[in-house]
Amino acid sequence: MSRYSEEQIRHLFSASASFNELTEALEEALAQNIGDLNFYMQLIHNHNLPPDERSLFGEKIAKERPEWRYDIFMALAKLFELTSYTSDNYERAMRYYRKAAGERPAETEPYMHAARCYNPIVTIPPFEELVRFVKEGVIHAHGKKELLYEIASLYEARGDQAQAHFYRDLADRNFLVDN
Repeated sequence: MSRYSEEQIRHLFSASASFNELTEALEEALAQNIGDLNFYMQLIHNHNLPPDERSLFGEKIAKERPEWRYDIFMALAKLFELTSYTSDNYERAMRYYRKAAGERPAETEPYMHAARCYNPIVTIPPFEELVRFVKEGVIHAHGKKELLYEIASLYEARGDQAQAHFYRDLADRNFLVDN
């Protein structure tokens, strides 16, 4: 017999602050084989959870439902991006953007969102790390032109007009990029 109904789990996912209660509810939801990604997203978006617990629950869902990995990792990355001005959260955001890109390397979204985390005043995330990641996207993703423009914007934000011009010019050369 089920410990929680689907409606009880939904309520716990969205409102509970108890780690033990949420762990039991997640185990129950997985045991009931509830197959709705949005149902589990309520847990990840639970405002009562600290970052470590969001990560833990997200990783558990991604492990149990591999077909949702990209979506789970993007959701976590976007949540941490919102507070990326703190060192821990920018690292978390970048970790999950990398994981999402690993799941779907041809998708442009993880690279674009990661690039938009850059804050030139506090240099978070570290510029070189971020540019390297977006350049990986140029190699793998479909939106090469868009990513090259994003790299140009990063260099511009940093004040390096020569590199900004180089990447903008590269993006404008349609014969080098697919779109």
